[in-house]
Amino acid sequence: MKRLARAALGLAVAGGLLWLLFRHTAWGEVGQAIGSMHAGWLALSQLLMWSGHFCRVKRWSYVVRAAHPASFRQLQSATQIGFLVNFSVPARLGELVRALLLTRLAGPPVSRSLAMVALDRVTDLIGLLAVVLVAAFTLARDRDVRFAPGAFGNREALVVSSALVRPTGLVLAGLVCALLAGLVVLYVWREPLVRAVRAVLAPLSPGLARRAASLLEGFAEGMHVFRSGRDLARALLWSLVTWGLDVAGLAMLLTAFAVDFPWYGPFLMLAMIAAGVALPVAPGVVGQYHLMAVAGLLMVAPGLDPDRAKAVAIVAHLATLAPIAGLGLYCLWRERLGLADVVRRARAERGAPAEVSG
Repeated sequence: MKRLARAALGLAVAGGLLWLLFRHTAWGEVGQAIGSMHAGWLALSQLLMWSGHFCRVKRWSYVVRAAHPASFRQLQSATQIGFLVNFSVPARLGELVRALLLTRLAGPPVSRSLAMVALDRVTDLIGLLAVVLVAAFTLARDRDVRFAPGAFGNREALVVSSALVRPTGLVLAGLVCALLAGLVVLYVWREPLVRAVRAVLAPLSPGLARRAASLLEGFAEGMHVFRSGRDLARALLWSLVTWGLDVAGLAMLLTAFAVDFPWYGPFLMLAMIAAGVALPVAPGVVGQYHLMAVAGLLMVAPGLDPDRAKAVAIVAHLATLAPIAGLGLYCLWRERLGLADVVRRARAERGAPAEVSG
């Protein structure tokens, strides 16, 4: 029942957002915009987006190798299958899938794999933070953002105060720094923290105290990259390269549609899209992606026809899903795994019902 309720919620969110965005859309204009896009620029955009996925694996390799040996193939399979699950199943289950697959393929304890996944997400957030800060500090502070009538089916112009943009970027920066600091504290002071967990839980349940302490120790062991400033710096550098390729790929896609945009346009669009899909509720983040892509594009190109912006959003969403689906399905085939079995195992590990359709 819970699984059906989540599926119904996801479909409702997708349907509601699509209705909000695409009502009163002139589909003839959308089709004409898609039909007139430049195939060469689109191909270059895809090349950059596919390359970004290999860079993600390279980034994670510097985090993993400090704690446990693993091959590029093992890391790629865990990463791409986890990405595929994230875009197919709500609630970020793909991150747990990535940890479980790393344990299955390379052998580290699950607690250690979870730590390496968590640390990789932090390095990923630092790359995203760079994108957000570029967008926040280049968008004019003295110019409110205006969405023309009809952009989202609205009858009147919508106005968003520019005063909200920069504080939002700074708040995100603070949260990422706080998260990274918390992981450093856990790694450096892991022994006192383990003793504290045992002291607090032992009177309640000695077995629970042992399991919690073991989990905490294993999690801390997965963050050995903090021992090597060089590996940590390399992981952060590859995070910047990964997000840079995403920015460049989006810029090539806008060029394919002959959109006139400022240099910081792809940064702002990518930041908006990342915020919109941070919690993937709808399957394939349908609606979530489209709404934020259109909003970001109209913020940097306010004179663009809304129907053309919607055409860009549709193609950008498909272009984003292409490497996720392609590489994810290939890795499932290569490792002789089924998506349903992978999801069932992750749900069972998390304590959720193990049933899965398909």
